[in-house]
Amino acid sequence: MLFLSQHDKNQSINVGQFYIMRFARIMPCLLALLVVSSLLHLMKVEGFVIHHTSLAKSLFSAITFHINWLEAKVGYLPANWDVLWSLSIEEMFYLFFPLLCLFLRKEKYLIAVMFIFILMGPFARTILTNNDIWSDHSYLSCMDGIAIGCLAAIFSDKLESKRRAIFIIGCLLFGFIFLFRKQAFDMSIPAIGLNATFLEMGIACILIGTRQIDFKWVGWIRWFGRNSYEIYLTHSFVVIFAVDLLYRAMQPTWLIAFEYLAIVLCSAVVGQIISAYYSEPLNRYLREGLALFKQRMHLMLKVST
Repeated sequence: MLFLSQHDKNQSINVGQFYIMRFARIMPCLLALLVVSSLLHLMKVEGFVIHHTSLAKSLFSAITFHINWLEAKVGYLPANWDVLWSLSIEEMFYLFFPLLCLFLRKEKYLIAVMFIFILMGPFARTILTNNDIWSDHSYLSCMDGIAIGCLAAIFSDKLESKRRAIFIIGCLLFGFIFLFRKQAFDMSIPAIGLNATFLEMGIACILIGTRQIDFKWVGWIRWFGRNSYEIYLTHSFVVIFAVDLLYRAMQPTWLIAFEYLAIVLCSAVVGQIISAYYSEPLNRYLREGLALFKQRMHLMLKVST
């Protein structure tokens, strides 16, 4: 939204500052995950060993944000590596979106490009590939979700008077795809690639509808959003441990719902601990250090000229 509002007002955009903020937010958790995952692979811990490719290729793919392409080529990696497929897509967006803003300049052009991505998404998930993994995890097949999020941010303030109706529409779209999967399948919605699009639109409408609501449950959702990296990048460890423990305990099936809830809560606790004692302190340190380094370089260049 900052990029879009600045372009709309013909203001300058600090692309360097944006990249500094993204680097400081993402790299601490990513590097920690890669170190831990590499050690578990080298120690041959069950559930964490890479079988279909090498550790070196996995590390290179993770650092260069194309682990989704690697999985499409060799098959799924262990769960603690597999979570990085979506980060690969997200980082490509962060890398190129500021440049796209600088090139297009006007908000209306950005909106047009976002609609193009939305239209291309279903085709990327269906007719443009016959690889099941690439169908779900390619850059283009997932970019419609990011584009819908951008449009939701752009139009959120403009739709303030219609929040209740938008919220209801969002719940209906989300509920239809998430809860009535068989009916959606019978209507061939997944076959034409629109199931993900409808789900993304539903979530976007729900976010618009609840943007300014102060209900406590909305606060919890926002908390998960603020700690999304910490929770998402580490939840696979909680899931693997919990599933193995529950499998050995031979729990009855009626406990599955409670076990899911327990896994979510444990993942949240782990994410909060990592956020409070590792990622956020390092995030602040990196932002301040990188900003200071940038200022010094700017002064040096200014003096030299």
